[in-house]
Amino acid sequence: MVRDGSAVTLVDAGPSAAILEFCRRHGVKSIDRVILTHADADHIKGLVLLLSSGEIKVGEVLLNSDAQKGSKDWSALVWELDHLERDGHVQMIVGVREGESFPVGTSIHLRVLAPRRGLVAIGPGGRDNEGRLLHANTLSAVLRVDVESRLGTALLTGDLDEVGLQHLIDTRAADLKADVLVFPHHGGNAKPSATPALNSEYTNTLLDHVHPRSVIFSIGRGRHNTPRPEILAAIRSHGSAPRVACTQMSVHCAVNVTIQGNHLLPVFSVGRERKICCAGTVILDLDKGGDPSPLGTPYDAFRREAAPTALCRLPIPMPPADDGASGVN
Repeated sequence: MVRDGSAVTLVDAGPSAAILEFCRRHGVKSIDRVILTHADADHIKGLVLLLSSGEIKVGEVLLNSDAQKGSKDWSALVWELDHLERDGHVQMIVGVREGESFPVGTSIHLRVLAPRRGLVAIGPGGRDNEGRLLHANTLSAVLRVDVESRLGTALLTGDLDEVGLQHLIDTRAADLKADVLVFPHHGGNAKPSATPALNSEYTNTLLDHVHPRSVIFSIGRGRHNTPRPEILAAIRSHGSAPRVACTQMSVHCAVNVTIQGNHLLPVFSVGRERKICCAGTVILDLDKGGDPSPLGTPYDAFRREAAPTALCRLPIPMPPADDGASGVN
């Protein structure tokens, strides 16, 4: 969620009613714009629940079509938006593509860097100009958050895959630098059945272009076992040496955990009640320079105590040799 005073834009809505609960607890009564990066259920289901509640006014929803996505959640959302628009409640805009820019209040802009227009025209299931199959993640929207004249406060990458990243670099390489990177696909595979070596290469390529000071993984503990260890290893060995934070404690870092959360911010987070947060909800206070909170000394102390074997602290491992990789660059 990006806020400037009463102006609110939401990028994706998560897999549950968490965004609705966040709005309830923090006095958000209306959302000017919702931008959906792609049609996966864990990015859209929260919007279905938010719209059906009738509690939060939504001005417009922007999305791309996906004829391959046969999920009930995607169909339910599209038809709910269709009915709401016909009744004059919500404007549905089909088409999120590079070059668009959306203001949030008076000082913030969200700039769409991907997908490129050609990919949107072809759509998931087609092939690009090099014959590569396009998945929903290939066409995941990528947005940069700019604040006044400061370009690149944060880069929001959805579930961008390896092919999508190459197209992004080909068309927008000069625009990718950002202080904070929300890592693609929650730290999962760069493409289906990706090898550790490919995930490492993908990570290094992304960091070479973004140069982030902080990397955030939005994860659900136990969901797909993210972030992947080789991705964390590549980040920690990268020359830019960014700080790393996960919203919930990865099962790679602690098998059994009960977190009291004294380091957490006083805002709603999904894992707080279950005591499985790591960083919890992360806030970039743009009035204070845009550094992510709660990253800092209390968070570092918490990780030392709660997860002494955390991936972000362990010695950097080498990738398995059976995929032909001999090390991490």
